[in-house]
Amino acid sequence: PVMWSVVERTALAEAEVEYQDYESDTIWVKFPVASLARPVAGAVPALDDTALDLVEAHVVIWTTTPWTIPGNRAVSYSLRIGYGLYEVTAAENAFGPQPG
Repeated sequence: PVMWSVVERTALAEAEVEYQDYESDTIWVKFPVASLARPVAGAVPALDDTALDLVEAHVVIWTTTPWTIPGNRAVSYSLRIGYGLYEVTAAENAFGPQPG
């Protein structure tokens, strides 16, 4: 894209463009695991362990659009993205991840 100076009525070089710092509201949200589709197990090798009990497990997501959370009905995934399985055993503070 060509950056344009409305005041100067000329194109700007990329080095002339200055961006203002912007802070977004972000949140981490945990969703309970209601069921596990078979393709998910292939995306997370740790899920191949048949002894793994996900009854109390949660999927944690990060978003910059917290106002959309009340309308969420599911969490999607991609087989092209690497995922991890983690157990929280200690809390660093009262508002972050908690053991369990």
